[in-house]
Amino acid sequence: MQEVLTTLSRIDSSGEGNVTVFYLIVVGLSLAAMALLTALLLGFYYLIYGLLMKRLKSNYKDLKELITD
Repeated sequence: MQEVLTTLSRIDSSGEGNVTVFYLIVVGLSLAAMALLTALLLGFYYLIYGLLMKRLKSNYKDLKELITD
């Protein structure tokens, strides 16, 4: 019985480090996934924003020419 308790205590103490490593890996992967998602969303936003601004600038130039004529 004492041997079983000793073995269990060894497993518990060695398992603590593995749980910590597991949580660190999960947190690291979660942060990487959030960073990737944020980068994709920002890229999509700037792509759409850039296209709209290009069209607005073109329309502004056309209006400016109409007014000055």
